[in-house]
Amino acid sequence: MSESKAEPDFTKSLFDKVEERLVNTNYTVNQTPFGYFLDLDINAPGFSLARVFKSF
Repeated sequence: MSESKAEPDFTKSLFDKVEERLVNTNYTVNQTPFGYFLDLDINAPGFSLARVFKSF
């Protein structure tokens, strides 16, 4: 999705920290294996272009 990508070790560490913070605030969190894709249906208010990743 972008020309620049983070290192896998950094990304895993970031995901683990986010998971820990969410669990500490009583959210249920599940991590999927790297590269595993789910078919998600997300409804977000606003203009459709506001949900699109942009790289400048």
